[in-house]
Amino acid sequence: MTDIGQLRADFKAVFANYRKTGELSEGEAMQQYREAAQSVQEHMHDENWLQAAAGMSFARQIDEQRYREQTERQAQMPGAMANSFRCHGCKQDRLIGSRKALVKDTTRYGFVCRECDAKRQARKAKEAA
Repeated sequence: MTDIGQLRADFKAVFANYRKTGELSEGEAMQQYREAAQSVQEHMHDENWLQAAAGMSFARQIDEQRYREQTERQAQMPGAMANSFRCHGCKQDRLIGSRKALVKDTTRYGFVCRECDAKRQARKAKEAA
């Protein structure tokens, strides 16, 4: 199958899957398919565009499905990919925005969260009084 034929087949498969899963109504699918077909018609003689467009789609339908499932799972766990640290005081994972260095002016000894730092400061103040 030629590049253009494969691209058209990919578009049809993707839109058929969107319709089957209910992500698009029939009208929306047809409108987007028409726009895609028009774009292909405009650029069908540009080999670089065809290769770039073909590279934006997945080789197999199952790959796209797996990618969607993975991103949906990750969307349900905000902060899973955020920068974090383990507090030396409470041993909880916290976002780095809430950290204080355990020893001032160095990160060598790790960090504590704001809550544990407040407890440490209160304990130090109590001992000093």
